Amino acid sequence: MKSNAAKCLLYGAGSVLLLLLIQTTAYADSVPPFTVDVNTTALEGGSYIAGFVLVDSSGVADAGNTLTINGFAYGGGSAGTVDSSFTTGGASGDLSSGITLTDTSDLNGIASSFTPGTNLSFLVTPTVDPSDLAGYEFVLVLFDSSGNEITTTDPSGNDFLADAQIVPGETSVTVDEFAIVTPEPSTLLLLCLGLAALGLGMMRKRSPRRFSFSRP
Repeated sequence: MKSNAAKCLLYGAGSVLLLLLIQTTAYADSVPPFTVDVNTTALEGGSYIAGFVLVDSSGVADAGNTLTINGFAYGGGSAGTVDSSFTTGGASGDLSSGITLTDTSDLNGIASSFTPGTNLSFLVTPTVDPSDLAGYEFVLVLFDSSGNEITTTDPSGNDFLADAQIVPGETSVTVDEFAIVTPEPSTLLLLCLGLAALGLGMMRKRSPRRFSFSRP
């Protein structure tokens, strides 16, 4: 009798664990892949760096959340090489083979040079830890060849080119995509004219002005 009771208890516990495992797996897989497609026409033909970042919203950094990024297209541009100076946390891969980001720290990112075409697009496949209710954030940022961040219309002031929040249980992911800020032709023309007038005026001065700069 005791043996049969023990077996029943064991089978029952096993069934509960299996059910919990199935539910957890379904919950973790409930966030579908999403596509990021940003306009890079303003940078077409230049040399730039694309940064891909996973921000751990919970701050736990338990390697429970992962992003797989692949299927890159450049709208007539081309991929470059990974810049190791930008790599941090749980980040690996490249634009050719695909990128994997895992939340082993608060910030997990990798960056690669590329030549922009008309647009930059790629597929993002998230894996979410169902116990991490805060989820995490995916961010795309661009830098020039000197490492200066490219200005965008991101209202937060962070100059993100794309931003997405990934939370367990979501049936879809909303990607906020922003435009690259470039001076309008009329603004550039006025700037050139202003500089030309300033230069001409300074040339006509008989005595040079002396400028002093002091730190506040």
